[in-house]
Amino acid sequence: MHDASLTSDAARLARHGGRDALARALRDSRADTLATFAVYERALPGLRVPRREELNPPLWELGHIGWFQAWWLQRNPHRALGLRADPDVPRLTAQPADADALYHSSRVPHDSRWNLPLPDAASTRRQMQQQIDTTLALLADAAENDDALYFFRLALLHEDMHHEAALYMAQALDIAIDDPRWRPARLTGPATPLAFEATTRRLGLAAPEGFAFDNELGAHEVAVPGFAIDAQVLRWADYLPFVEATGAAPPRYLRHVAGRWEQKHYGAWHELDPSLPACHLTQHEALAGAAGPAAGCRPKRSGSAPPCRHRTASAGATSGSGPPAPSRPTLASSRIPTATTRRRGSTAGRCCAARRS
Repeated sequence: MHDASLTSDAARLARHGGRDALARALRDSRADTLATFAVYERALPGLRVPRREELNPPLWELGHIGWFQAWWLQRNPHRALGLRADPDVPRLTAQPADADALYHSSRVPHDSRWNLPLPDAASTRRQMQQQIDTTLALLADAAENDDALYFFRLALLHEDMHHEAALYMAQALDIAIDDPRWRPARLTGPATPLAFEATTRRLGLAAPEGFAFDNELGAHEVAVPGFAIDAQVLRWADYLPFVEATGAAPPRYLRHVAGRWEQKHYGAWHELDPSLPACHLTQHEALAGAAGPAAGCRPKRSGSAPPCRHRTASAGATSGSGPPAPSRPTLASSRIPTATTRRRGSTAGRCCAARRS
């Protein structure tokens, strides 16, 4: 996950890039993985984190990234078949021999990962270096076609996704991340909403060129009702008037001190820039803010707040389920992934059916 990974060009590269471009991207992504892991090492004694459903032990995360790459590439007899590969084909022997017992996210329960006999950080780094070296050697010999490059592209997207997980974990754990690439970008002034007429859209891909997750396959027609949507994400300048007008509790990582708003970002409080995207809102807070002060909605931090009910702009439906239960992202598996959160042009998604992986 490097500078280029924040652009639409990088999203196209991840899905369509050839051997040389993929090799550069894999090296860059691994460099980001290791750089952020080094920050964790400096910040966390013993690399210990709380046992929470939205977290993973950082050392387990690191080993899992290398394991996933080996599982789908160097140990996969069907790696040249792309989407036609049998995900359950017997794998070649793991190196080290207990790798599957430690890092196979579909078989290693989430809460058990705090108690595993993991190799230390230095050993894990050595294993990962061997894995990336093998990956790049296999890539150099791979054919320049979508089937042969499928699992290399998958490995790239998977590692980027786990780096994103490392960043959101850093935010949750108050770990300082100084790299300016992982700071939010300022937005322009309020944008005019975009209106769309009701229509029929073709979703999915019939015969993909390049990389595609299996749940993107199968083109089909979907009737889409008319709707309106903002042309950009919500800024704090758009959301804070609601908080100030209603006396609602500030969202997490926000506070009002000495007449000014401050935001906590990677463990440090800073004066809030109102042009930044409003982030770390619960569903309840976002819906209440969208309804506005006129709806009388007052989001609370506790789960006992009454739901805020309002009509959505898209279909006139009533919405308001209150604060949602915590979600459990699913980040990796031995099955062929369906989708993945990635810097390279996507939002959220999944690459397995396991628990937080």
